[in-house]
Amino acid sequence: MHTIAQFESNLVPMPLLQPAESTLSEAFSSFITAANALERSYGDLQGEVSRLRLELQESNCDLERSLTENERMRAWLSGIVESLPCGVIVLDDGGVPKLRNQEAIKLLSSGDARTLKILSNALRQKPGKEHDYEIAGQEGDRSFSVKRAALTTGENQNPESVLIVRETTEQRKAEKDRESNRRMTALAELSAVLAHEIRNPLASMELFASLLGETIPHTAEESEWVQQIRAGIRLLSATVNNVLQFYSEAPSQMFPLQLADLVKTTISLLNPIAAKHQVEIVFQPDVIHATIDGDSHKLQQVFFNLAVNAFRATQAGKKLTIRLEHKDGPNVRVEFSDQGCGITTEDLPRIFEPGFSRNNKGPGLGLAVCKRIVQQHGGAISVISTPEIGSTFTLEFPLIGEGE
Repeated sequence: MHTIAQFESNLVPMPLLQPAESTLSEAFSSFITAANALERSYGDLQGEVSRLRLELQESNCDLERSLTENERMRAWLSGIVESLPCGVIVLDDGGVPKLRNQEAIKLLSSGDARTLKILSNALRQKPGKEHDYEIAGQEGDRSFSVKRAALTTGENQNPESVLIVRETTEQRKAEKDRESNRRMTALAELSAVLAHEIRNPLASMELFASLLGETIPHTAEESEWVQQIRAGIRLLSATVNNVLQFYSEAPSQMFPLQLADLVKTTISLLNPIAAKHQVEIVFQPDVIHATIDGDSHKLQQVFFNLAVNAFRATQAGKKLTIRLEHKDGPNVRVEFSDQGCGITTEDLPRIFEPGFSRNNKGPGLGLAVCKRIVQQHGGAISVISTPEIGSTFTLEFPLIGEGE
């Protein structure tokens, strides 16, 4: 490509022009000057375009590096949020979840009304303060702690919120266990006081009531009064013994004993109480010699508790039948069958729980003590009951010899 300057150098000198020709020459000279200026501007423009292209490439590289760094930072922060041992939920200004980590999904994955209620309540709570909630589940109640923080962004009048959700079920359970242990310790100390301050005077009262009964003729009205006193003392002693058995882990004194003899001795102690309730005790020993390894005092407490419960559930004129059986197998069986009001289907699974009582006539420890003592002897306790017909409690103990 030839430039205008090269073109000028190739021009052949022309002879002097006339006036008209002079005007044309000036116009042509101006055109050449303008063309040269345009060419220089075009060159400058090309240089500027090259410079801008280079700057744009550099800017694109910087932007790409920034985007890569932002993506890396985002992945890093997302990894931190996902690895947190607590749930993180971001709610918009209307309370709708925008972001949840996996722990939050696991903790509050149901999405039902109970979960939505937690989120709704959390939005109304003061930021920075933890609040506790419970949700009933198939495996039991679950406890949660929720703390809210506000995300203020510039002039936003309704900021977004971040909820930190922690499951506190195990923590609450541990706290309850510690509280239960503390109460058990306190009650064990109280049991020691009961043993000295109440049980010993009761034994003296029982002795003097027996002596008084021996001096009064059986036909006298006072004899009935003594019988009532003895029954009341033994019921009170049974209640004190239940508290002692449940709250003080007294070691068992295990010795070989004849189960039939122990049942007979217990019946003799129960007779005043049975007479008070006008319930007849019938003992049916199908086996005479049934030797087990046991603590006579604790087993007597079991028999006493089962009989007293039967008396309370049975109307006057009915019977309590105690059977002693040994069939094929290594265990001997003791059954307490009453003709009382029975136990409802709803109450049946709970009767061995400490503190459970159907009639609020006691602390609800009798059957819990029975279960604990029977298990300490390597045995088992079960119940069959029909409302308005009666209940049968069955105790099984391992024999240490062959029954006869």
